[in-house]
Amino acid sequence: MEVSSIAALFSCRFGSGEYGRDWGDGCKWICVAAICFLYFSIIVPEVTFGANLSDLTHNSLKVEITLVGTGMSGVIFALFGGQPLLILGVTGPLLLFEKILYEFAESAWPDDEAKYLQLRMWIGVWTFAFCFLLAMLDLSFLIRLFTRFSEEIFASLIGAIFIYEAVKWLVHVFAERLCPMRDCCVTQSFAFMTSNCVPNNNSRLRREKEEQTTHYNETFLRLIRDHDPSGLVKSESGRTSESGRTGMDSGVNMGMCPRQKDSSYLSCAMDFFRPDEALLALLILITVIIVAIVLEKFRKGSLLPLRARLVLAEFSLPVALLCGTLLSIVFAPFVPVERMHMAFPPTFRQITFASFGYAPIYGFLLGIFLTILIFTETQLSGLIATQRRNRLTRVTAFHVNILLLGCFALSSGFLVTPFVCADPLRSFYHIRALTIYSKVNAPGETPRIVRVQEQRVTALVLSILTGVTAFAELFLRYIPIVALYGILLYMGLITLLNLDMVKRLKLIPQMREYHPDTKYIRVVPMRKIHLYTILQVSLAAFIFGSKLVPYWQVAFPVLLILCVPIRMYLLPKFYTEEELEALDGESDEEDHEQMSVNEKTHLPP
Repeated sequence: MEVSSIAALFSCRFGSGEYGRDWGDGCKWICVAAICFLYFSIIVPEVTFGANLSDLTHNSLKVEITLVGTGMSGVIFALFGGQPLLILGVTGPLLLFEKILYEFAESAWPDDEAKYLQLRMWIGVWTFAFCFLLAMLDLSFLIRLFTRFSEEIFASLIGAIFIYEAVKWLVHVFAERLCPMRDCCVTQSFAFMTSNCVPNNNSRLRREKEEQTTHYNETFLRLIRDHDPSGLVKSESGRTSESGRTGMDSGVNMGMCPRQKDSSYLSCAMDFFRPDEALLALLILITVIIVAIVLEKFRKGSLLPLRARLVLAEFSLPVALLCGTLLSIVFAPFVPVERMHMAFPPTFRQITFASFGYAPIYGFLLGIFLTILIFTETQLSGLIATQRRNRLTRVTAFHVNILLLGCFALSSGFLVTPFVCADPLRSFYHIRALTIYSKVNAPGETPRIVRVQEQRVTALVLSILTGVTAFAELFLRYIPIVALYGILLYMGLITLLNLDMVKRLKLIPQMREYHPDTKYIRVVPMRKIHLYTILQVSLAAFIFGSKLVPYWQVAFPVLLILCVPIRMYLLPKFYTEEELEALDGESDEEDHEQMSVNEKTHLPP
């Protein structure tokens, strides 16, 4: 059921005894089991996104703040949300928005973090205003314009960005570890050699690297001088380099490669040439991905009993992260690994209500983009919860959900915590764990959904556990950063491989007799299926390409909105209503496979 007016909330969701039953129905065994299963499925992506936010914003948004902020928002939403089955958190689109926002602020106001934080504050203010208007004007129905055509483009964009960021980070690790040796014999100073590895588009990071460079130069020259009894290393003026002076100041003459004179020079250079660190990072990344994929394969396998397969599949991400962490600990005495950096206890920075220049205008425009993301993901999560097959009996107050998310955006702007929204994937897992199926079925019959255990207890407990995890610094500090990027890469791969758009893309080179028996293949000519798929891929590629263009990347939510009129007005000119329903409607085959494999007797009632 849905509530079309926010004024009807108190008489529907909180009235007629429903609010009391939301708490009473949480005292069931299925809720306890769901909490045990879902905690690790929720906390691993949250820690991964938090670590990525910390890395992308250079510790402006730290991991512990992400966990505490998400936990606080989740607790309030579990108490007063219009649909307590939804799970809040930092999602892929919001992670992309935070990254783009930071890069925009860094390019507009270099070396001034205060203006970046003030801009976030104004974005939070405007986002709250827009969400308030959406709730008061009963505009939640607009989410029904987003069909599977737009959702698949949206999901493919996020999956591609996850893969891009993980691969980009790994390439950076290899370049950073291999860069010094590469330029050893062709540069005139170690300072210039190290600066080649520093990106020019981030002044704050460059300043930090330059400070490290000064230390490296002093160490480099001291080691060379200790192994240079003949005085081969001299300054440009002909004098031997003095202690404490940097390579740029002393003008070290590297015209003759030290490796050709003495093996001791090679050992000196090897202090800065660490291919073992890069190779270990690659090994951990591959290990995490392989373990996660293998465990997830058990879901549809036949080796173990059904319940055991489901347990292994549900814990694929935590086990993969644990394997990556143990591997880094084993090699720790020999090869250093970059790990998570956390401050204990978590501290919040409060931003005062102030403005500079055009900050309110920038905040207005960026607030529109953030509102689009929050509205889209939150309401899509609500639609997943209210699907007919879930057999919900209590109302869903869509407008209250979006109003609360606007309040959370406002508080995030002032407290400097990440923006959050309802996560469709985690909400789906939550609903699936609380689903009760029929026990008496005919041989070979797929179990039917009897009902979903509607209550607020599981969301409340999971949110509290998420916030408390921020205080587990003793354990989280052992997690290597590369393992989290492995989780990110795995999530991107799984997101893409599970999309119908990608499955249809694989049909293009495939012979027709090997095509699967799906509804759209039976109804739609193959030529039209290929055109439909190519259009989706082209739109996704265009939006992804715009993300790489400076200043244009902040407008990617608007580009996503443009997919809606293409679906509404362009496609009906080339496809019949029946063909669009087969391509863009709900897939009966997918639902049947999902129930028969993923959800059959998932948890004990």
